[in-house]
Amino acid sequence: MNAEGGNGGPVALSLDLANFFLGVNDPVGFNPKGTPFDPNIFNLYKWDLDDAGAPQRSSIARGEVVFNTTPINITGVVGLNDVLGMKNIPGFCGTCHDTAH
Repeated sequence: MNAEGGNGGPVALSLDLANFFLGVNDPVGFNPKGTPFDPNIFNLYKWDLDDAGAPQRSSIARGEVVFNTTPINITGVVGLNDVLGMKNIPGFCGTCHDTAH
């Protein structure tokens, strides 16, 4: 998880815990620090998306891209659609799963 430039594993994640607070990376603007939403939730692994020599790392890297960039239509989510008064919200996985890593 931390080979070849990866930033995963228990040590890296435990060090990142200090950056967590309620409202971190909020997609609707409720971040108490005013920091804008970043849809790139997973960015731990900067591995090659098509490395024949490391197919497992490539698979993980492709999964990060899918999670971060695949558009979805969000409907019926209590606490999101109802609070915003929007029946349909164009978003990504990270719109709901918005805490980094």
